[in-house]
Amino acid sequence: MLTFSIENRVKTLNEWDTVPIASTLYSGPSRVLSGVIQIVVGAIFTALAIVFGSCAGLSTWKRKIVSNAREVGHGVGNIVRGCVATIPLGGNGLICLYEKCFGKTYYLRRDSQGFLIIPDHPELKMFMGAKTKNIYSCSNTLFIDTKNGVIPRGWVYEPE
Repeated sequence: MLTFSIENRVKTLNEWDTVPIASTLYSGPSRVLSGVIQIVVGAIFTALAIVFGSCAGLSTWKRKIVSNAREVGHGVGNIVRGCVATIPLGGNGLICLYEKCFGKTYYLRRDSQGFLIIPDHPELKMFMGAKTKNIYSCSNTLFIDTKNGVIPRGWVYEPE
């Protein structure tokens, strides 16, 4: 059964949303386009999951419906944020305020050799300075498993 998500890639635009000219010309319009794609493809995949998942009797079809429907919701959010980002200066100020109020985005990036650059997060202090291609950490407040693509909400992961 198919699922669809570009949300992780769209989050890489967050850094550009607070830069006045870049957000008006680049990240805002890119985010709106991504939102439209998320809505259209998410709706199609949701419909496919409903039709084929229930007919085939797959045990995972309900999760696929929820996952694809969530992508539609993310698409709406991206269209709204993209429209705000295109407003010169005022939009940047609103996005800065939003980012400050609703927390920091953590980025898991790779260096030129493919090793993860560990973000400064209290739960990941044990990995700081380590050369690793995957992280698995499970605690009461954080679950992360990069090998299987599991990252916390609000994080951005750039796989190899």
